[in-house]
Amino acid sequence: MSYKRLSAVVPSVYVLSAGVLVMVVSATVWAADTRKEFKYNALPGSTVKVSNTLGAIVVRPVAGRQVVIAATTHSDKVQVNSSQMGNRISAATDFVQQVDPGSKDGQVEYEISVPSDCGVVIQNGSGITRLDGVHSDVTLDTESGQIELSNITNAHLHVQTLDAPVTLTNIHSQHVEVVSSGGSVQMTNVTGRAVTAKTDSGQITYDGDFAGGGEYSLVNHTGNINVNLPATASVDLAARSLKGTVQNDFPFRPKAAEAQPSANSTNDKARAFLGTSNSGLSSVQLNSFSGTIRVRKR
Repeated sequence: MSYKRLSAVVPSVYVLSAGVLVMVVSATVWAADTRKEFKYNALPGSTVKVSNTLGAIVVRPVAGRQVVIAATTHSDKVQVNSSQMGNRISAATDFVQQVDPGSKDGQVEYEISVPSDCGVVIQNGSGITRLDGVHSDVTLDTESGQIELSNITNAHLHVQTLDAPVTLTNIHSQHVEVVSSGGSVQMTNVTGRAVTAKTDSGQITYDGDFAGGGEYSLVNHTGNINVNLPATASVDLAARSLKGTVQNDFPFRPKAAEAQPSANSTNDKARAFLGTSNSGLSSVQLNSFSGTIRVRKR
């Protein structure tokens, strides 16, 4: 189903000195917003894939088995094609005319409703990508914009981006992996058997308890790593910055002196720390080349 909202340029009126009214009609420009909806009955174990170049993509869970993909375009220079083949449902933005880079003519907004057990694969060049409440595997690949993921459970979550900031909130999954070149990574209440965040220059912030007895690794090159822990956290933590510093004000139980990495000089001690909290259920590795690592009590 399609809906169109049209707008036109209003003609301009000029008054000449002779008192004659002359109406000059500028070239009429029609701007069309077209919304299309695609509906499919999703089989158990289905995957929904969306490929876009510019524009927001929002994914929400829905009761029942129907997938609804709503796409809004702003010109006739792009079109959206969608199809279903067995348990694979896809939608993609295709250019039918040349569009200036960053122009709204090439922008498409997607609103997607999926059964919570459907897998989601998203490729987006630029724009906000937001997912909430999905309980199956999620794979995101973006260049820029912003990524916001929340309330995802029992899934494998893979995020790769060039420089989009990534925000993860209330994620309790089997496997979480975030890889970014320059974007920041913010994790709040993120847990899993294996949780990894890697950036080149982006800052990594983790606020939570590293629960579940998993293996956690936060790594960057030049950005800072900030960790905020509650007193109840049960972790075995190792922090090291090769050229930067490590700052800790959490009441860990330090490990034996001989186990401290490079513990023979003051500088080395300021760049590395080993400690255990409570029973040390989860393993936490914090590593930076030249950034500052800060561990604080929440």
